[in-house]
Amino acid sequence: QIKEKYGEDRRTRIKAAVKELTFKPEDLIKKEEIVVTTTRHGYIKYTSLRAYKRQRRGGKGMSGMITGKEDFVEDLFITHTHSILLFFTNLGKVHWARAYDIPQKKRSAKGRALVNFLSLGKNERVSKTLPLDNFENEVFLVMVTRKGKVKKTSLSAYSHPKKGGIRGIRLQEEDELIKVLPTQGEEDIVLVTRKGKAILFSEKDVRPTGRTSLGVKGISLREEDEVMDAVIVKEDETLLTITSKGYGKRTLFAKYRKTRRGGKGIINLRFVPHKG
Repeated sequence: QIKEKYGEDRRTRIKAAVKELTFKPEDLIKKEEIVVTTTRHGYIKYTSLRAYKRQRRGGKGMSGMITGKEDFVEDLFITHTHSILLFFTNLGKVHWARAYDIPQKKRSAKGRALVNFLSLGKNERVSKTLPLDNFENEVFLVMVTRKGKVKKTSLSAYSHPKKGGIRGIRLQEEDELIKVLPTQGEEDIVLVTRKGKAILFSEKDVRPTGRTSLGVKGISLREEDEVMDAVIVKEDETLLTITSKGYGKRTLFAKYRKTRRGGKGIINLRFVPHKG
């Protein structure tokens, strides 16, 4: 009786099979700005940007990280929890992780050793950490080694990570990777050496090559000399050079003569033993 009195035809229609919903880890993690800090001895952490308060100049600042004996903060940058982090090591390998995989710690905490979640080998340490949103932009990575080699490779070549890392550059014996510079393909670059030499050349002099290539000569080094750092030239800005004894000087980039890569460079800082 109820069926006869209240029964009616189905109003809903099933037109297609329902697709299975899939979630990525980042879909469940809030996207927020964070500060990532790494130390010379290989400790890393991230802290919410909100934990840092804006201060007026001239203040004492606040503790940003507790470091161990003879350790110090080597890199600090602002990114977000969904960003991709590329870890370039001194042995030329590249490791890949999401920012939310990094341990979140309080502002003054020490952090966690990188070897706990990156497959680092013996005598291998991270020399550069690069945050990215994606691999779709037309960006190049210029790599610089201790022995003066430079290599330029498209960023997209590093978009397929493996558990134990991938080869980022082929190194010669006793050489190591010291710097990785993201560029647009048309930058001017300065290499600076331990013995006070510097060379400025156009990135266009370095032909793009594959991920595992050796690279080309960026500067001709004298005996017992080595490259200490590399920077991208910024118009109307200066290069600050500091010695191991704490002496320093600031010079306009415009004062450095542009040459072809592979030269011996010019005097950047006169080497005086008691000044480092």
